[in-house]
Amino acid sequence: MLLIPRFFLTGAALAYVLARVIGFLVTGPPVYKMGLLKVDIKSYVKILLTSVSVILSVLLVENLTRFAWWLLPLYLIIGSISGILMAKIVRLFNEDDYETIMDALPKELRLFAKYLWLKLDFPLPSSKKDA
Repeated sequence: MLLIPRFFLTGAALAYVLARVIGFLVTGPPVYKMGLLKVDIKSYVKILLTSVSVILSVLLVENLTRFAWWLLPLYLIIGSISGILMAKIVRLFNEDDYETIMDALPKELRLFAKYLWLKLDFPLPSSKKDA
């Protein structure tokens, strides 16, 4: 409630996220000990590192350019490059992700996505390595 009067909608969103995180931190460990929560910590750390790299790189560029709305495409490109590089560094993607991503994309984008996937040397399923 303290964040809303000062930061309005942003404060409400931040308060909601903080409440969810605190709720998970309080209820998560007992539920995990009971065996009801299966968490792959390694994957979560990889995702967290990738997300933090995107946030920090975009915030850095925004601060250096004193945030201008007409530079939004630049911020998007910087964040995308940062995310892709960090995903490659931490080996975020595995063979199963290729099929999932291709199924989620419209047909018009699949060829481009496959090209990027191959250029970035992300892992392919064994059935696609020969094709």
